[in-house]
Amino acid sequence: MRRRSSYCPMNKCKWFNFPFLEPVTSRWKSRRGVRKWLFPRLTPQITKLLRVTERSKGVGTAPAVIRVSFKKVTFFIGGGHSPFASLTRAMSVCRLRLYTRTLSRLRCPWVCLLTLIFSVACDSSEAHVVASRIDLGRHLFFDPQLSIDGKRACGTCHEQEKAFSDGFPRAVGHAADLLPRNTLSLVNVGLRQALLWTGDTELSLQTQLRTPLFGTSPPEMGMGGKEELLLNRLAVDPLYRHAFGEAFPSDMKPINLENMGEAMVAFQQQIVSLESPYDRYLAGDQRALSPAAIRGMSLFFNEPQNCFRCHSGTDLNEVADPAGRPVSTVGRFNTGLYNVDGHGAYPEFEQGRISETGLPEDMGVFLVPMLRNLPETAPFMHDGSVPSLEAVLDNYAAGGRLIKDGPFAGDGRTNPYKHALIAGFSLDASEREDLLAFLRSLSDPSVLVRPDLSDPFRSETD
Repeated sequence: MRRRSSYCPMNKCKWFNFPFLEPVTSRWKSRRGVRKWLFPRLTPQITKLLRVTERSKGVGTAPAVIRVSFKKVTFFIGGGHSPFASLTRAMSVCRLRLYTRTLSRLRCPWVCLLTLIFSVACDSSEAHVVASRIDLGRHLFFDPQLSIDGKRACGTCHEQEKAFSDGFPRAVGHAADLLPRNTLSLVNVGLRQALLWTGDTELSLQTQLRTPLFGTSPPEMGMGGKEELLLNRLAVDPLYRHAFGEAFPSDMKPINLENMGEAMVAFQQQIVSLESPYDRYLAGDQRALSPAAIRGMSLFFNEPQNCFRCHSGTDLNEVADPAGRPVSTVGRFNTGLYNVDGHGAYPEFEQGRISETGLPEDMGVFLVPMLRNLPETAPFMHDGSVPSLEAVLDNYAAGGRLIKDGPFAGDGRTNPYKHALIAGFSLDASEREDLLAFLRSLSDPSVLVRPDLSDPFRSETD
């Protein structure tokens, strides 16, 4: 039996494996994958130090992002579904991307060999195309030309400084229309299977882009029916004529909606959080978390709080069983936020999955959001009606929210559609602060300041 990692709650760490290399030769197909081929001479002591955290989009798929840690060396390798290998179609050696950190510490010969193998695996021209698409997507993401009045960009509602959310309770459209839902953060959006508050899994990132750009109920960017106008704007702009040509060199007419979507997806897939104190702690840095955060982590991953039952996995947005084993990569629950009529109703402006399915039991059922960069993404819940992390904890501890007066008055604790896991729990003042300390440790400050994720037009005008 493999030894359980001492620093990996819920046993999420896995042994080194590259399933996306297996098509190269069947001779390497084995329980230990490439490790058996590449490192046959490693001693048991060294292999015990080698772990990866697999960022996977589902069972049987290639890892989306792999973190390989050896002593003080950490580097990332992306497979065919990786945000670092965006826009690729096949899972092959030439499409791998290797991202290294602290290269000066790479003193082990086998690590240097691994670095060399994957660094030269990618053709330079392909790498240039991928980089060009990402840069094009970044410009499109922050360009207000994509809205009808030229005043709103995708980056207007997804601000980098706010972990690519907007800080408002509910999103606002181009005509100052109040939209029904809170703006979800785009951190690690490339790793999600559900992109909307209703928890739909059918939409891809590229398909979903049509809703804010061209949707009419309600209009966000206001370009519904104005697709040709948008393409003409881009076609007469010298910046985009050059950028589309660089990003899609094989296309005779590269400025089209499909290519625009591919480029924007390529950029969004770079919004990756892997450097929070929590991530560093899982990678073996025992000093990354404060004592309070470690105590809070213990509360989070245990009974009676049971936070992990709805918030497990890489981004703490997956459903787990009592033993911590993943049950579903997409969680959807009624958390007792409202009970407007005493019979389970939610406010008419947004009632959850019932609008998609028509099933009464889907009243008030919404997606379980990821928990990264929580302090920057307030206010919380599907409609932004909970202003702070403290208030979120208090609602869950109470087993639902009690609204004493106003148009939405009601006792969510008695909502008949509330999920059984929302049963309430007790926290003393010290435990409450510990749990808050852990939740704050999920923030990766690098995402908020990375230049490659910033507004290029702001940089050009500064």
